Amino acid sequence: DRLSLADLHRETVRLAEAARQRRIENMGRGIFTVSNLGMFGVEEFTAIVNPPESGILAVGAIRRVMTDNGPAQVMTVQLSCDHRIVDGAPGGAFLRDVRRAIEAGKI
Repeated sequence: DRLSLADLHRETVRLAEAARQRRIENMGRGIFTVSNLGMFGVEEFTAIVNPPESGILAVGAIRRVMTDNGPAQVMTVQLSCDHRIVDGAPGGAFLRDVRRAIEAGKI
């Protein structure tokens, strides 16, 4: 099945709440991980793929920077993939879509 980024976000929120209430049923093995260390002030890091997963997204802290257009908020998001499963071009396209969704306020 395929989910849009917004649908994936909603499902993640739903599953997180179910996990907190210890009501998760029928959980299989994961194929992808999102690792967020931003809450600890970590600005960027390299995450290692957990076999048998296909990839992991490393999310760093939001920080303020000065740009040519004035102050801005930036966040480093890094993707690691098992290249036996995901080539670089589709991985790059995925990161582009994540960036667009974040900038549009969809996630």
